[in-house]
Amino acid sequence: MEETDKNIVLVVSESKRQPGGLVRGVELHYMDYAFSDEPSTNGLSAWVDGDLIKVKNDCEGFAGVYRQQALNRLFAQQILNLKPSRVLVIGVNGASIDLLRVATLMGVAADVLIDNNSAPQSLLPAENQWLGACLQSAARAYVASDELIELWQNHCESELLVWGESWAEENFSRGRFSFDYSIYEFCLRDHPLLMAMQQFDVRHFEHCEQVLDLGCGAGLFLQLLTEQGISAHGVERDSIVAEYGRAAGLDIICDDALKYLEKNKRAVDGIYCSHFVEHLPIELVESLIEHIATRLNRGGVAVLTFPDPESIRSQLLGFWRDPEHVRFYHPELITTIASVHGLACEWSSYDEQPHQVYPFPETPDVIEIHEPKHIEAAPESWWQKLLSHLGIASRADLQHIEQLKSSLDKQQQALVQLKERTEKLWQINQTWAWNDNVTLRFRKR
Repeated sequence: MEETDKNIVLVVSESKRQPGGLVRGVELHYMDYAFSDEPSTNGLSAWVDGDLIKVKNDCEGFAGVYRQQALNRLFAQQILNLKPSRVLVIGVNGASIDLLRVATLMGVAADVLIDNNSAPQSLLPAENQWLGACLQSAARAYVASDELIELWQNHCESELLVWGESWAEENFSRGRFSFDYSIYEFCLRDHPLLMAMQQFDVRHFEHCEQVLDLGCGAGLFLQLLTEQGISAHGVERDSIVAEYGRAAGLDIICDDALKYLEKNKRAVDGIYCSHFVEHLPIELVESLIEHIATRLNRGGVAVLTFPDPESIRSQLLGFWRDPEHVRFYHPELITTIASVHGLACEWSSYDEQPHQVYPFPETPDVIEIHEPKHIEAAPESWWQKLLSHLGIASRADLQHIEQLKSSLDKQQQALVQLKERTEKLWQINQTWAWNDNVTLRFRKR
C-alpha cells in the first residue's frame, strides 16, 4: 500500500493529444497508441515505437475477448510507474476497453469517455458479457454527446453521463495505490500472444467431450476450447482472476486445484494443466498426477506443460521472476510418476526436439590466417623467353607456380578450419534455441 501525494491522471487515447502537464491542478500523463499493420519485431501484440504505442490491427474489434487485450501489459507498467489517482480511457475498442478492469484490479479508479459513433454489433453472448463487465467496472462512464446515450446504454448497466468540462475540476480522491504481485504479473501478460501460443495445445483435446483446466487463470485456454466447440470448465484459486474470467462468460470455479480434485468425483475425458507443477513441491506433484489419473475416464487424455529445465532461456531469463515458482521438473521425472499411476506418455515435445549437448574447449582453437602475398616472377632471361615461346615452363616458372600453390594451400587450410569452428559454434548455439517449455500428453490405460 502506498498513498499517492498528488493528483496524477493517466489518460489513454488512440489519437495523439496534448503532452502531459498540469490542467486545473491535475497532473496529466498521456498513453497514446495507434493501430498498425506493421509486423511486430518481438511477437507481442503491442510495442513501443518512440513516444507512441503501436497495436496490431487485429486487436481493434471487440470480437475475441482475450485475443484483443493488447494494451494491458504496457498499461499495467504505467500504473506501477506513475501510481495515478485516476485513469481516463478516451474511446473504446477491443484493445482499450479491458483497461478499465485492469485499473480496478490494481486499485485505481478509472473513467471512460465513449466517443465512438457506432456500438459493436453481432457479438457472441460471452463477448457482450465481457464488454458489459468492462464498462460496469468504470468508476464513471461518459459519452461525448446526448445522442450516444441511447446507442451505448444497452451495453452499460450504470448511468451514462454526458462529458463536460466539470470533469477536470473535480476533486479526485487521493486513495491508495495497492500492489499485489500476482495481480500485477497477471496484468503484464500479453493475452493475444498467449492465445496464439496455447492454440497448438487445443489439438490434443479434439475428440474430448468435457475438459478440465487446472489452474486455469483467467481462462484463456477455456476460451480456445469453447471456440472449437469443446465443453470445458476450469479451476482457479485466485478469486479476483477467477471472477475476471467469469466476466468473459467462462465456466471457472474458484478453488484450490488439489482440494477440488479430492472432493469432486466428476470424471472427465480431458485434463489440461499448464504451468502449475513448477509451483508445487515434489510430494504435491505426485498427489496432483495421482488425482488427475483418478478423475480421467479410461482412454482419457491429460496434457501437462511446464518449464523445460534443460532450456537455458528458462533457467536464466524467466523462471525465477515468479516468486511462487518452487523448482524445475524434468520431463522424464514427470513421465515416470505418471506411469506409476497408469498414465502412458504418448507424445512429448521434448522428444520432438532432441537436446544434443556438444562439448567445447575453454579456449578457442588457434587458426593461422595467412595474408595473400604478391609473388613477383624474376626477370626473364633470353633462354626463358625462348622456352616460353615454345610453350615450355622453365625451372624458375615451376618454382613460381609452387610458391603460389603453397600460399593457396595455406589459405584453403585456414578456410576449412574456420568452417569447422563455425559449425561447432553453431551446434553449441543451438542449445539457446531449445523450447522454453515442454509439453507431455498422457493417455489413461
